[in-house]
Amino acid sequence: MIEVRPAEEDDDLEAWARITAAVTGTKWTLEEIRRYTRRSGYRYLLALLDGVPAGAFVGGPSDLAGRAFALPRVLPDARRRGIGSALLREGVALARALGRDRLGSEVRAGDDGSLAFATRYGFEPWSLEVELVRVLRGDEVAAPPPPGLDVVPLASRPDLVDSAWEVCKSAFEDLPLGEPLHVTRERWLEEDVYDGRVVPDLTLVAVEDGRVVAFAGMLAYGADPQAVENGLTAVRRECRGRGLGTMIKELQAERAARAGYRRVVTYTQEGNDAMRRVNERLGYVERPAWVKLVASVAAVEKAFGS
Repeated sequence: MIEVRPAEEDDDLEAWARITAAVTGTKWTLEEIRRYTRRSGYRYLLALLDGVPAGAFVGGPSDLAGRAFALPRVLPDARRRGIGSALLREGVALARALGRDRLGSEVRAGDDGSLAFATRYGFEPWSLEVELVRVLRGDEVAAPPPPGLDVVPLASRPDLVDSAWEVCKSAFEDLPLGEPLHVTRERWLEEDVYDGRVVPDLTLVAVEDGRVVAFAGMLAYGADPQAVENGLTAVRRECRGRGLGTMIKELQAERAARAGYRRVVTYTQEGNDAMRRVNERLGYVERPAWVKLVASVAAVEKAFGS
């Protein structure tokens, strides 16, 4: 028997984290999961097969217009029992409740079983997100910023938040996603500046003539105490081509190494060639990518009825 219930109590959230880690390789702390469960429109669910946790789900509103996202995860030895379908139904219901007519999801490149499942319900690939990792030795030394440029943690200069948002807003608009990404200032502040995952000392801004010309976010990487994740790296449009993205990420890596971190994880979209070249120069190595998927809610509902 399959039971799907909200993951609210600590035991259920811990089971959710174990299943997610087993399927995706990413470990989350209980504190991090709790923070996300409080976000408006988000749902965390646990699926049990004969009383034993076997599937996990998270869904919520997307920053892409008209979309919600739904991520059903099922342990490999519990697949083909209807758990994934039961969780996906919850994603459809959530999308309808949010007034969204499209549903996004993702699978690891090479996970043919998960891709076949998604395809059966009308999902099609629309983007490839590349995952990269840089190993830190601990003795990294970055070149100093050029004259006239100061690089400081944004947390130490709250007066620069508006200027940093100008830079990040243009970067969101320029991401090569094939369709507009709508990130509000409030959402950016919540996720990239004030979220509990943000590492304040490593979230940096480059300042020139009193304004931010580059921003580089840094986040805790799940439950791994030795790893951090690059957040958004953004350069003011008229300042691009000067190597500011490489400079600020190299300073981040040096400071992360001094703080005891030994790995930096980052993600970038296929087609974002400029950032992929920056990451390559900085020593990041690609890992299996994430295939981003999208389907109309109507198509998924039709597949359930077939």
